[in-house]
Amino acid sequence: MQSRNYYPHIFRAQDCNGLTSQCTQRIIIGYKQDFAVKFPDDVFVNDCDTTDVYSPGPEIFGEDCETIAASYQDNVSTGGVLSCYWIERRWIVVDWCSYNPNLPLIEVPNPNPAVDPLDPQNKPGPVVAPQGHVPAPTHMRVTPNDPEPTDYSIFWKANANGYLYRQIISVRDDVPPKIRGCPATLPVEFCDHSDNDPMFWNATYWPNPSVPGGF
Repeated sequence: MQSRNYYPHIFRAQDCNGLTSQCTQRIIIGYKQDFAVKFPDDVFVNDCDTTDVYSPGPEIFGEDCETIAASYQDNVSTGGVLSCYWIERRWIVVDWCSYNPNLPLIEVPNPNPAVDPLDPQNKPGPVVAPQGHVPAPTHMRVTPNDPEPTDYSIFWKANANGYLYRQIISVRDDVPPKIRGCPATLPVEFCDHSDNDPMFWNATYWPNPSVPGGF
């Protein structure tokens, strides 16, 4: 149980003779930090999203007195066989009521149960929640070689300083480029009015015009 103290309330009483008395009441609001998090799915897209959003952020469940904040930072890598470029989106979820920048965050692994990185099984983002919560915590292998699925309730803590998660966004841009301002009527002709280069255009290349091809 965590608590947040507020300024005390002071009560004063005065009788007919001007005698006074006072007392102080302190109000303490207690709450349990028991929110759960559904981290965003990995994204495999075939077109560049010019907004750079690609997907919504984490979903928060059971938020009460907490002040939850989610932020991200992108690390973009180009090239590769599987995608034109891919983004490692580093999500941080904290409760400002209890967050301490000097304490570590709980790192939640991105589950990849299938060998093929683009397999749909690897897309769902995990739910970090206590046992018995709705939605339930994720049960999934973190790597294809794991002998058993991982229960993601082990990453949930009532006194968590915050969570860190890395979402993968893979962009395979197969949309052809578009030329803007192209004339509607074709073909388009361009005339060259520049001077001829004497090194190339003043020589006689067809000495015998009566013969096809000039020779």
